[in-house]
Amino acid sequence: MKNLISRYDARRAAQAQTDITGIEMKFDQLWLGELEQTVNNNLGNPDFSLDDLAEILQISRRSLYNKTITFTGLTPSQYLQEARLTMGRRLLASGGHKTLAEVCYAVGMKTPDYFSKLMKERFG
Repeated sequence: MKNLISRYDARRAAQAQTDITGIEMKFDQLWLGELEQTVNNNLGNPDFSLDDLAEILQISRRSLYNKTITFTGLTPSQYLQEARLTMGRRLLASGGHKTLAEVCYAVGMKTPDYFSKLMKERFG
């Protein structure tokens, strides 16, 4: 009987821990979705900074850094840059913009030369 009770308790404890982990994962996914949506909504703004991002997400800049590193493996500035480059690549592929400079400004970058350099490094 003691063995059955101890196994029952162990199963219940493991199940409770799994439920908490599932809730944490949902929260993390929601936060990542909010991060992605906020970045995408502000890609065209060249003055959009990490301070603005942290303020919109209602966390400190340090918390933004830690959470972004934890969930994406990128720093917030790398994440923002990657989002801009990815959007730039999509815009170039769609053919809606005539020049690289137009794409650069559409994704919120200020200098076409730097944007071109980053695109070449990232996508070849």
